[in-house]
Amino acid sequence: MVDLSTVPPEHLPKCFVFDLDYTCWDIWIDSHVSGPPFKFNGRQVVDYRGSPVPLYPHVPDIFKEIKKAGAHIAIASRTHTPDWARAAMKVMPIDIENGKVIRTMDTYIDHAEMYPSDKQVHLRAISTALNVPLTTCVFFDDEHRNIRSVSKIGVTCIKVHEGTGANWEAMAQGLRQYSERAKSQNVMKEWLNGGTEENHNKLDD
Repeated sequence: MVDLSTVPPEHLPKCFVFDLDYTCWDIWIDSHVSGPPFKFNGRQVVDYRGSPVPLYPHVPDIFKEIKKAGAHIAIASRTHTPDWARAAMKVMPIDIENGKVIRTMDTYIDHAEMYPSDKQVHLRAISTALNVPLTTCVFFDDEHRNIRSVSKIGVTCIKVHEGTGANWEAMAQGLRQYSERAKSQNVMKEWLNGGTEENHNKLDD
């Protein structure tokens, strides 16, 4: 687990953006289930035929930790069935106490862009909607093509693995990369503003 309260504010992303399929849950929502109505059966979310929508195990605590730190959570999905995804998120438990669902996945999400398109389109729309610069976002996705595309617009991108999805290891990697980028940007700003000899030497190395 990563304790975001220990992360210096200047090294904490303003927005954590997640793909859905094979990043938050272990299926393609538009291919592997039969659609709504979805329900939580006390163990997992299932579609109307009983096929599961299995959330990756670290996702609930990751979402809770992000919101506790005061950062945004957004969804960027290429799904062909956004209504199915929204319906599943509305019953997907994040907080459960004594077997009772307290909060569902949709209540943690500040903004969602879900439609087939280059993921740059999704990230730019999220940036505008939440008023956060692209350079202050971290994006998690399981597909190389999406990682390559979104990294070109200044977003810190982390490739997750099918079978584990968004987990604490991916979160730690994202924070490390974001922090390193933030430090290098600060050095560049200082250099452009006259800076210090030490920072000039860093850029010259």
